[in-house]
Amino acid sequence: RAFKGEKVDNFELSLATKSGAPAIISLSLVAQKDPRALAVSRVVAVGQDITRLRQALAESEQLADDMSRLLDAASLPVFGVDTRGRVTEWNQSIATLTGRSKHKALGEPFAETFLAESCRDPFARALDSALLGSAVGTATLM
Repeated sequence: RAFKGEKVDNFELSLATKSGAPAIISLSLVAQKDPRALAVSRVVAVGQDITRLRQALAESEQLADDMSRLLDAASLPVFGVDTRGRVTEWNQSIATLTGRSKHKALGEPFAETFLAESCRDPFARALDSALLGSAVGTATLM
């Protein structure tokens, strides 16, 4: 595409290094035209080494996967919600308790779907406190 005069952004490739370890490079390719021939005469590649970024991302994904498996195997009911109160985590124990599979629970508004009306305001206050970084402690939701 670059030889057709198009700019190519963020093209990733793996380079073999002298040590044999791969280096991941993010490239942008820019075509340069010969003003006399009005044609592309060369392509210049500007790159950035993103090897460490990719490694950190892979480690983060592995950690998240490990955490998800740990939560799912817990014998206590565990669920997670996002900043809007929608279910993001749902382990097997809470699935058994509620009769709702993880697949059915994910994305649902937790308070409106799973809590009695009388528990919704206390839950909202506890969630707001947690989002502000305050320790909430133990809450009983009935």
